[in-house]
Amino acid sequence: MRHLGTCLFILLLSACSNPTSKTSQYYGFSIDLPQKQDSKAHQYTHTLKVNTVKMSGTADQQGIVQRLDNNIVSVAQYHFWAENPRYMLTRSLTHTLSGQLPTWKIIDSEVPATPLNSYTLSIVVDDFAGHYAVGSLISGRWFVYTYQNGSPELLMHRRFTLTEPLKENGFSPLVQALQNSWQELSKEIASEFIDITQSQGGIN
Repeated sequence: MRHLGTCLFILLLSACSNPTSKTSQYYGFSIDLPQKQDSKAHQYTHTLKVNTVKMSGTADQQGIVQRLDNNIVSVAQYHFWAENPRYMLTRSLTHTLSGQLPTWKIIDSEVPATPLNSYTLSIVVDDFAGHYAVGSLISGRWFVYTYQNGSPELLMHRRFTLTEPLKENGFSPLVQALQNSWQELSKEIASEFIDITQSQGGIN
């Protein structure tokens, strides 16, 4: 399986390095259109502010990143994210959280109000790439803050590493695998906040 993964990744790279194919391609996560909501005002029990995702190190690239064997990192020359990944990931995260947490008010972190039952989510992504052995790779850390007497207080800190094999060679399957992993992480985070609503005692 390791050799198969390496072969697939060599084929993936060939699409980037082929001198006869110099047309730039741009990629992004697909997001379902929001469903029509009830016209009645929704009663939210909690508020969650979502900070813009921070991209660290080689993850902070407009070109799609690939981690190769022998500790080599390659940045695609003709295959790019349609926007800075931090904004794409933040929008996808917010969309998933809103769907998973219907009783939570999901807002941008720039909103100044800090009402009762308010939390802030921050994510730092260290790896956001294709990987020669595992397919796609996303890793990093996420943090949850609450407010005590108007000041933020760290409530939770988690590390994460998510991988998914590619179904076939190419950048489109890689983008899809990265999106699947990011949605999985978003749902895992949402489940932690569901625990808050059930326990009303915070996160341990």
